[in-house]
Amino acid sequence: MAHAQSLAVVLEPKIEGQIPREDQQRLLSAVTEALRSAQLQIVPSADLSAVLEGEPELANCRTEECQDRIGRLLTAQSVISLAIQRHKRDGARRGPGGESEASWRFTASLFDVPIGATGSKETTDCEGCGLEQAAQALGELVGKTVILDAAQPRGTIEVNSEPSGDVLVDNHKLGFTPYKHRAFVGKHEIAVIRTGFKTFRVTVEVRENKRETVDAKLKQGSDKEYREVRGPRPKWRMAAGIGGIGVGAIIAGFGISALAVNGGEIGQPVPPAQVTDRQFSTGGIGGALVGVGVAVIAAGAVLIAIPGEKRLVQLSAGPTFGGAFTNLALSF
Repeated sequence: MAHAQSLAVVLEPKIEGQIPREDQQRLLSAVTEALRSAQLQIVPSADLSAVLEGEPELANCRTEECQDRIGRLLTAQSVISLAIQRHKRDGARRGPGGESEASWRFTASLFDVPIGATGSKETTDCEGCGLEQAAQALGELVGKTVILDAAQPRGTIEVNSEPSGDVLVDNHKLGFTPYKHRAFVGKHEIAVIRTGFKTFRVTVEVRENKRETVDAKLKQGSDKEYREVRGPRPKWRMAAGIGGIGVGAIIAGFGISALAVNGGEIGQPVPPAQVTDRQFSTGGIGGALVGVGVAVIAAGAVLIAIPGEKRLVQLSAGPTFGGAFTNLALSF
């Protein structure tokens, strides 16, 4: 179980569905009762509000990074996140307190600040429940998350480096070397980073009540690599090329028409052309138009075909685990 006087932060719950403010307060009271039964002391809401005013970007953020930041600012051991869903049921009856029954779904997660990771996350449903039944179900769920977190087996990770650097455990920055911290049993990705040095990475297997030691020797350099690539063709050049091909096709079309009627009788319906006696003499102008059209088409095709200018692409491998992570930055 949790130690006496351990502090817990309860974040503003994420609510889905119509829940009156007084009903929300009843649900949160059940959460408070459950945490007190688990020997956890609730951080006053005024203290949490002061932190969120100072760093407003944390207000609606529920990532582990944000929960870790809130917990450390308030020197808490646990951060509780809640999601409450309430959906009305057709033909629902009235509960003992006069409230209508509904379908509820509760999700509670506990971020273990000293460990730097989520210790437990549980979900429960309460079908056809009135407010009091729902509050009881939520309280029991929160109590369960606390018990499951406390029951997680733990070991210790110790990281030393030369020179010293920041320590990331499973992509969370938890301190700097020399580093010694508790961790949940299992595999963990360790990274040591320092500006001007290549990032050191290793995977360790933490065993219950055992200490895993990592000694890192950082090498000068950078994780960044560069590669020369062709950039995209400018939009103006693509538009000009396509337009040129279209105009060239029209001009060549007129030229072909002129060639087709060359030597024909003047009574035929034809485009304007030079006339000699009673026959059309359009060979010269037709050939010229075809030549101009073909030239314009070729010029448009060249504009499209010319590749984009060369650019330098920066490939920066970050200390992210569970998959490849690459930052691309174009240098003009």
